[in-house]
Amino acid sequence: MKEKVMSLAQGQFTYEQPDIVLSTDQLELDVREGGEAEAIFHVKNALGTKIKGFCSVEEFDIDFLPVFDGKENVLTVKVHAGTRKAGEVLTGDIHIITDCGEKTLPYRITVTGTYLEGICGEITSYEEFVQYAKEHFDQAVPVFYEDKFKWLYLREMGERRLYQYLTLRNPKQQALEEFLVAHGDKKPVQYMVNKKQLAFDVEDEDIAGEFMVVKDSWGMAGVRLASDHSFLTLNREHLRAGDFVGNQAVVSFRICPAQVPPGVHRCRVMVETVFQTLEVGIRVHGIKGADLRRKRLAQKKLTARLVRSHIQQMMNSSLRESWLQLLETNRDKLFAMFRGSELQLDGYISHIAGNAAGQRVFQEAVERMAAPALGDKREDVYRYLFALYLKVKNGGSQEERDELISQIRNYYVNGYRHCLLYCWSGWGTTGKGRSIFWRSWTCYGMKGTQVRTCICTASLLYCRIWTI
Repeated sequence: MKEKVMSLAQGQFTYEQPDIVLSTDQLELDVREGGEAEAIFHVKNALGTKIKGFCSVEEFDIDFLPVFDGKENVLTVKVHAGTRKAGEVLTGDIHIITDCGEKTLPYRITVTGTYLEGICGEITSYEEFVQYAKEHFDQAVPVFYEDKFKWLYLREMGERRLYQYLTLRNPKQQALEEFLVAHGDKKPVQYMVNKKQLAFDVEDEDIAGEFMVVKDSWGMAGVRLASDHSFLTLNREHLRAGDFVGNQAVVSFRICPAQVPPGVHRCRVMVETVFQTLEVGIRVHGIKGADLRRKRLAQKKLTARLVRSHIQQMMNSSLRESWLQLLETNRDKLFAMFRGSELQLDGYISHIAGNAAGQRVFQEAVERMAAPALGDKREDVYRYLFALYLKVKNGGSQEERDELISQIRNYYVNGYRHCLLYCWSGWGTTGKGRSIFWRSWTCYGMKGTQVRTCICTASLLYCRIWTI
């Protein structure tokens, strides 16, 4: 009252009440569970003159000095969390009654838990957590999954919903990575390999190799490694954050020669993440036994030429000379391929060529051959019977033909059953000899259809008699 009298005495007349000016439109405050927190705000009027009044609030856990009187009044608000739990929010209004009128100041008080701790100490804000994840991503994952995380560091409801969705659906590292990306704190991690193709010649010793995986930014380092061949083993199955030095990690592998089959093989090492799949192609050439493989390949090619040429000369007799020339040219190779059947091969070539001297030498050698006993190896029996067959073909008598059929029957009924026996008995029979052919098949109990089938197969077996 005294101030008003003095103001009027000085001629200062106020016809309208000045507005109440507050330093903030809303009082926001965080308080830890079981703890206390303070906040301040300023009260004055628009004219800058002294203002007098008091404040009131309905919440018992909010304390402040209610009465003020001055031009610039600083009020301290103290909040007690009491028994409230993290995540609870108190809202309401502080009522300010002054000689300039009344005004309300809304407040929002959030109860937070005790701050979470990382390996570097307490994390007091979301920004600090992002920095912590950047430096120690793997260690940030358990902090991210703490129950109090979303109440301590996430303010918006949308952020909390995103957190809830990702942590329920995804693996832990992936959830943190996707949250940081969606929140705009980082970009997705992209990986590269420094080598996409590698080649090795494998002989007797283990081969060690390596390639480098490079990432372009910080974040989740959950990389799965796998090989699609058993002969290539990796030194690890996963890459974690601790495996990277800076932004690079070395992946080593070893090739075991004992498990590498002969020839060229293509292997892949898969580098997989949730968002990306890379491949490192590795060409492995097993050169052990290469000479033997080349020899076998040459033998296969020669055998194919012999089969084709023989069928051609059977279909066209004018090609008989080409067939004979092929045999003569490759005589040494055939001897090497069919060791133990040199006599039969010589006799056959002499028969085809009409070489009388060679046929005589062959027949003399056959006459000196002893018949294999029952129980001897099949190869010996087949060679012996084929030699007798060639002898008959070179002008053998009817008696010799009957003897051949008898021996075939004898071996057949004693377990030496093979379609070659049928083919030998029927080759080249015409006219009078054809009756022997049918007699031979009759002793085997075969029908005419089966005979024709064997005649067709005879041309193929003819060139490979010595492989049995």
